[in-house]
Amino acid sequence: MPYFTCMDLFQFSNYSLNPYALAPAVVGIGIALLGLGVLIREQWSSLSIAFFGMTTAGAVWLLGNAGVYLARDPATALQWGRIENCGVVFIPSLVLLFALHVVGKLRRFRAGVLGAAFLSVLFCFSVLFTPWFVRGVKLFPWGYFPQYGPASVPFLAFFCALLVMSLLSYHQEYRLALAGTRKRRLGTFLLAFGIAYLGSVDFVATFGIPLYPFGYLPVFLFLAITAQAIWRYRLVDITPAFAAAQILKTVSDSLLVFDHEGVIRVANQAACDLFERPEEKLLGRAIWRVDGNFFPRERFEAFMRTRVIHNFEAVRASSLGRKTVLDVAVSGIRDEFGQPAAVVCVARDLTERKLAEEELRRVHDALKRSHQDLKSAQMQLIEAAKMESVGRLAAGIAHEVKNPLAVILQGLDYLDGRIPQPTEEISMVVREGKNAVRRADTVLRGLLDFSALRSLELEPSNLNAVIEQALLLVRYSMEQGHVQAVLRLDENLPLLPLDRNKMEQVFVNLILNAIYAMPDGGMLTVVTEAADGRVVARVEDTGTGIPPEALSKLFEPFFTTKPVGKGTGLGLTVARSLAELQGGILEVGNRPEGGVRATLAFGREKSRAKRKEKNPAD
Repeated sequence: MPYFTCMDLFQFSNYSLNPYALAPAVVGIGIALLGLGVLIREQWSSLSIAFFGMTTAGAVWLLGNAGVYLARDPATALQWGRIENCGVVFIPSLVLLFALHVVGKLRRFRAGVLGAAFLSVLFCFSVLFTPWFVRGVKLFPWGYFPQYGPASVPFLAFFCALLVMSLLSYHQEYRLALAGTRKRRLGTFLLAFGIAYLGSVDFVATFGIPLYPFGYLPVFLFLAITAQAIWRYRLVDITPAFAAAQILKTVSDSLLVFDHEGVIRVANQAACDLFERPEEKLLGRAIWRVDGNFFPRERFEAFMRTRVIHNFEAVRASSLGRKTVLDVAVSGIRDEFGQPAAVVCVARDLTERKLAEEELRRVHDALKRSHQDLKSAQMQLIEAAKMESVGRLAAGIAHEVKNPLAVILQGLDYLDGRIPQPTEEISMVVREGKNAVRRADTVLRGLLDFSALRSLELEPSNLNAVIEQALLLVRYSMEQGHVQAVLRLDENLPLLPLDRNKMEQVFVNLILNAIYAMPDGGMLTVVTEAADGRVVARVEDTGTGIPPEALSKLFEPFFTTKPVGKGTGLGLTVARSLAELQGGILEVGNRPEGGVRATLAFGREKSRAKRKEKNPAD
């Protein structure tokens, strides 16, 4: 049959049921519905029209394919074969059109798209009215199938070239796109079209090779992936006209556009609400005649002279007397010759924000005063508790400093220089004596620093060094109480922002409490570790533990389990306050195996320190 006619297509006797026709028919209907749905959802934007054209060509291909399978005779099958290939020849040019539109290069390659569309029209003419493209049909086990002629060879080259161009366009734009919705949409389209082009396997059977044309399967996958992508990311037509229309519809700020004489040419609904006038009573009037206080004529003329983007605040009173504070932004639009064409004015209602800022400022001032009062009270409480700690340490310090340290050190230096040919034992005794004097001096200086009145002075500090200094201060109390210390300190702790003296006070308090809880001696264990973004220190003892009824009152001021005269009940209260001021959390409880465990946790790591600070007493 040398030309196309549709006279016999409506004779039902020319068809018979064929299960092979079901799959391409279902997929063809599905892709047609997808294109129609996108067209409606995207409100006939140019991008959705391009997508609809592409899916329509695919639907014609698959539905024509189903018609070929259902035909009982070669003549009817040939007519459907021509219809099928009318869709096929437009697929590459329409896919290229859609791809260039998606990546934003349609304007740049407009001539190429028009050329591709012209070639598709020529191939379609060849399909319908000559035997050069579809020369006949052949019967296969699945039914009739079109057979290509010599005109199909340039078409296949055309098909492959546009296939490569489309995929390259997606790939290049995907590589350049920043992470976000656009990149994900491009990546999904690249995958979907890459799979869809596997449908070109159907061309094999057009040359008489008995390979079942399963091209509808890749198209089905394309349909599923594309539908999911459009459902999640939509097809966004980002032309200026579309963007401007959407902005005017959705923007909540009042938007006005004046011409070079100050006459209102564009006004959105928010502007109509602001000036309490319908759109027709705003358009065509000079802005200063609508409201001279909002935008006086002098301000407009000054802007037209300078053409500098300008922001100012304006106050507008409604007809009911309600005042609205507005932040007004003004910018200019130039024509293609660089001359002033229009002025854009955007007014944002700041009334609620101004009221909220004023209320926030008032609350902030009140909170600031309360915080200062609380901080002052905390510091007074801390200093009072510090005096208690100093008193408890006085006996131990007296044993370290009751003899004049300077005289001892001078005497040792004198002996070291006067003894002729000292033995190794004598030298060791003198050396150890000097070290002992220096350690005592270190303890004294640490106590003076500890008791000095000061506010928080935060600096990056190693928690291990703070603990070791605190242990040095309570060494005498530990010796007198027959308490042994076991240290398990993580050498890879991060540095923390601490006031070292204040944090030493926290650990001195915790350690002294542990010593007091072990009147007959025992084991004091101090552990530090860093894990899961937290730095934790634990002080554990093997003492008698805390009575259950006292656990809930440990941090109450002036509550103590010690006898009268042995404590003020401020130690743990002050320790917790100090810990919280430095970003820590202090918890105290009984250990299951006996004794008490005090846990001090800091939640933020500042920096990694792969070193351990040297003990000042070493």
